[in-house]
Amino acid sequence: MCADGYTGAKCENNCPEGRFGPKCSGKCVDCADRESCNLITGECSKCPPGMMGILCEQSCLAGTWGEGCKETCDCALGHACNNVDGTCECSTGHAGKKCEDECPAGTWGSKCSQKCRACKNNGICSPINGECQCPPGFQGESCQMRCSVGQWGTDCMNNCTCASDRKQCDPVNGHCQCASGLQGNLCQDYCELGFWGPDCINQCKCKSLSSTCSATTGECTCKPGYFGEVCDKICPEGQFGDYCKQSCGECDEGMICDPVVGCCLEGESFCGIARAEFVKASRGGVAWWPFLLLAFTVILFAFGFVAYYRSKWLKEKDPDLPTVTFHPEHQGFAVDEPDHNEFNNPLYNRKSVVDGGPAKTEKDLEALKLGPRVNLRPQNEYESLDQFQDIPSTSSATSEYHDYEVPDYKRKSQESDDRPGNLYS
Repeated sequence: MCADGYTGAKCENNCPEGRFGPKCSGKCVDCADRESCNLITGECSKCPPGMMGILCEQSCLAGTWGEGCKETCDCALGHACNNVDGTCECSTGHAGKKCEDECPAGTWGSKCSQKCRACKNNGICSPINGECQCPPGFQGESCQMRCSVGQWGTDCMNNCTCASDRKQCDPVNGHCQCASGLQGNLCQDYCELGFWGPDCINQCKCKSLSSTCSATTGECTCKPGYFGEVCDKICPEGQFGDYCKQSCGECDEGMICDPVVGCCLEGESFCGIARAEFVKASRGGVAWWPFLLLAFTVILFAFGFVAYYRSKWLKEKDPDLPTVTFHPEHQGFAVDEPDHNEFNNPLYNRKSVVDGGPAKTEKDLEALKLGPRVNLRPQNEYESLDQFQDIPSTSSATSEYHDYEVPDYKRKSQESDDRPGNLYS
């Protein structure tokens, strides 16, 4: 019997190519470079690229490739590479030289070769299996259905827990809220003007001057004479009515085409009012000057009122007293300037403590009130007036001055004491 790897009558021949072992019964694997395997063991001295093992019966381990499996794969996200040439073999839903990209929108599968079905309501096609992934609140193969009443969330898997049966469960986040256009704990109140939606949380965008806002949908309904998404435009010249659908045509002489009522006489009620209000609102809204004028008038009136009553109070507290003057008629009587003499009698003339003259201003009156006490006992600069009784005289009196004719008199020497007396005799 021949040894392993040999054959022949006298065991003189090697096993034929591709055979090894006892009686050349083993079959060699394909070795690299077409080399024959070991005649005795069947091992290859060198395995082909991508293979390993004694008999080159195993592929390279994951992440390696090439001759002797000495090379390392360079694919993204852990994707495998070809064990022979190192080419990245992307998993389903990815593409790119290194499998770094997900499939473009609308495609899925190996090498992104499959086309997605149309997903509704912002549903997304899965790049792995091509199914529509629905956003919270929707369900169905194409995300075409909202969650049933009482359910919410992704794939409508959650049950609602609203405290009141009047409130509805939001299919997206599960929050309990009133139906659109209503608000309140029991949803008993309608939305206030300018708000809409569930619980009235949305603010209307409509122009309040020219439209109304739907409390349920938030849509703007334009008043006659206006158009636009938020009713912010006035009808073009020659058109009028609801959404400017009517035409004025040729208006009669003296008439204008009003965007609200159509042809009308300028100056009549409502004729031209809408356009004027629209222009005024466009130029800056409410006119403030009438309010400023009114405020200024009120302030001015208040100042006048205070000044009047202050003056009246001062006059009542310190009334003006008359001043008495005399005019001499006797010839040869010399009187120093000025031409009239003041009769210094406290009963008729009140002297100012400031300058010795009659108090004529409010300031003088204040000085009188604040000054030292004055002896108001009557004082007369004349010793006797009996000699004046036979002399005819005329007098005239006003609220300010009293005029008398002055008789002949002689100045008396001043008394050494301060007793009242006449300075003339």
